Amino acid sequence: VALGFIESMLDGRVRAEHLPALELRVGAERIAVGDGPPAATLSAEPFELFRAFGGRRSVSQITAMDWTGDPAPYLAVFETSPLAPPERPLVE
Repeated sequence: VALGFIESMLDGRVRAEHLPALELRVGAERIAVGDGPPAATLSAEPFELFRAFGGRRSVSQITAMDWTGDPAPYLAVFETSPLAPPERPLVE
């Protein structure tokens, strides 16, 4: 259920920012959000993905996640969400 919420929210944000599609690899799941072929892929365990989109990972922590492709264009998706990243890294 939570993964479906993230997928829906992310799809809307990627489209609103006019970004190329993004692929999420969450465990065995492969989810594409946005339109067209993915320009980048973010691979993460569910816990880390939920933390990243839930305001519990800083921009530096998000950038350091397992990305294929350039994460920079997608940082706006995290920074403009209701649960924006904290200024300093959080260690949990």
